[in-house]
Amino acid sequence: MELRINPTAVGGYRQERGIIEMDKIKVFLKDGSVREYPAGVTIQEVADGISRKLGAQALAGKWNGELKDLCYALNEDGNLEILTFTDEEGRQVYRHSSSHILAQAVQRLFLGTRLGIGPAIENGFYYDFDLEQSFTP
Repeated sequence: MELRINPTAVGGYRQERGIIEMDKIKVFLKDGSVREYPAGVTIQEVADGISRKLGAQALAGKWNGELKDLCYALNEDGNLEILTFTDEEGRQVYRHSSSHILAQAVQRLFLGTRLGIGPAIENGFYYDFDLEQSFTP
């Protein structure tokens, strides 16, 4: 039995002599190193491959200068910077995400709560809530 793949239907793969191979991409890292990965690798997978610690601390990535989440798939050669809490942009991502988690938790605990503004700020984040009762007695 011979397996045939339509390259227009399935990106990132090619068939040569009956062998299916994934296309490779080059990822240029901030430290100047270059690594090769199969097309479709995520930013999280790149971080995990560099080190377990970086994989655990990664919050987001900058792919060719654009902020991306860790699930973003890399399908072409490009520049990658992995952001952690030690990076200003990493802290901004963390605070922004945390404010959304806070808002969702408050809405689940206090049904009917309406959300005001909730931006990330220099040293944290806040949210304005409109609800019938007070959070404190």
